[in-house]
Amino acid sequence: MRLLFLCSLFTLLLSYQLSAQDEQRCGTPTEGADYFMRFQHLLKQSLPVVNGRTGSGRNENEILQIPLIFHVIHNGEPLGQGANITAEQIFSQIEVLNEDFRRKNADTSRTLPIFRSVAADAGIEFYPAATDPEGNLLPEPGIHRVHFQLPDDGLLSIGLIDTVIKPATIWDPTRYLNVWVVDNIGYSVLGYAQYPELSELGGLTVLLAFPESDGVVVRYDRLGSVIKAPWALPLREQPIPRRYDRGRTLTHEIGHFLGLLHPFQNSCDENNDYCDDTPRTPVPSLFCPDNPFGCDWPAMSQNFMEFTDDACMNLFTACQVARMRRVLAISPRRRELLSSNVGRGDIEAFLQKVNLAEQVRIFPNPVTDVIRVESPHPLLGCRYEICNLLGQVINSGEIESPQNEIRPLPTAAGIYTLRLFTPQGVVMRKIYWQ
Repeated sequence: MRLLFLCSLFTLLLSYQLSAQDEQRCGTPTEGADYFMRFQHLLKQSLPVVNGRTGSGRNENEILQIPLIFHVIHNGEPLGQGANITAEQIFSQIEVLNEDFRRKNADTSRTLPIFRSVAADAGIEFYPAATDPEGNLLPEPGIHRVHFQLPDDGLLSIGLIDTVIKPATIWDPTRYLNVWVVDNIGYSVLGYAQYPELSELGGLTVLLAFPESDGVVVRYDRLGSVIKAPWALPLREQPIPRRYDRGRTLTHEIGHFLGLLHPFQNSCDENNDYCDDTPRTPVPSLFCPDNPFGCDWPAMSQNFMEFTDDACMNLFTACQVARMRRVLAISPRRRELLSSNVGRGDIEAFLQKVNLAEQVRIFPNPVTDVIRVESPHPLLGCRYEICNLLGQVINSGEIESPQNEIRPLPTAAGIYTLRLFTPQGVVMRKIYWQ
């Protein structure tokens, strides 16, 4: 059985009925339940107890750092359109992860007083990989863009993602935490992750998983933060009120990647999510509940592993932190990430190049016979492409004129995208030809 952690919604059906237009924060294969249970028992037995509390087995002050590679799976759209999202939107997501896993998120002040004593800093940070598996410097830190033709019905099923897209695009999962950014996951699922395996616990059963599918999947229009990247069109186009626009879908899924369950996973069972400091909860909390329902006390609806809206999540607990750090100490393809040699991508340097590229100006616009480009940098010899609204390249070439003139132009009037490949980065400008 493929050991994927696809966030469970089966408990939800006990109490809630979602209408067809509602989104599911996670996908659901209930056949993985037995694996989850065995994993939780093994993990709980492996956690050392320090001063009467569950500990991580690592120096609690040690900051653990994990390299990320975002495989942007697009359908041939120009950069910045559709699923081919911008680097800046991805960088806003990395910023969210580093705040959430270090408890530096601005909304920690909203944690309910009853739960503040158990809220914890995970001491885990994330950074974009600088190089590809062959050691080549990535043009965009932490980003690998892949053109994949969508099926005729436009839907990417979990099976298609796991058996076709992942094996064809995955980078060494002992060196990269692979994150696939996709157009969709069926009709409404936001994301899912593969669960960790344990194989080096003395006397315990070996659980196997599949290296070729290891990582996290998230929808492109639910990745990143509209607060940190307010211009990101996929985030701004979410239905109002926006529920998943602050990057917490990936926070939630990486929690699963590092061994966490939903607080409602086992309903009111004494083991719950195998963390004593998350209240036992029979059903998931939805939206932003004023009085979240628990088994014996209020549910911890603000936990990152709940089903609440992004704006209502703000904490991991001390036990959840211990579990994640323990997984990073013992689990294959998790522990190796901490000694990866892929280097740290320089986001600031990349953004400086982007800012320089944005100084490029085209005129006149609308265009009648020739495009002239104004730039603080030499453009002679730079390649260009003119694309139609479908992203198809209809004209291309190199700038041969010292005056930075581009010919020939499209044969039909309309709206087009000009792409200039400059040393400072790719510059995209919309042109109107009449």
